[in-house]
Amino acid sequence: MTESVDARGDQVALELTVAGLSSTLTVKGAFDTAATVQLPNGQTWGFVSARLDGGVVAVTLHDLSTLPHRLISTRSLAAGQSATFSDVEPALSVRLGEQ
Repeated sequence: MTESVDARGDQVALELTVAGLSSTLTVKGAFDTAATVQLPNGQTWGFVSARLDGGVVAVTLHDLSTLPHRLISTRSLAAGQSATFSDVEPALSVRLGEQ
């Protein structure tokens, strides 16, 4: 899955692509709040975006399908960069949109 982040003002949009799925999903929300996505297989993921210095955005992935919820990992991205959360199945990718 590929996730794209477009950070403008106090809002962030996450464009999400999941390995094995043909569609892309865009989730919009505010920085420092969780955006939740449930996949067709029932897995639920939480994405928290935080603004860092220099236009960098940190995107943290949480597994919300388990109790207690589990922090997976964080990717820090500048505009135009991409990263993959390959430590989950299916793999999730993230791209920070150009600003």
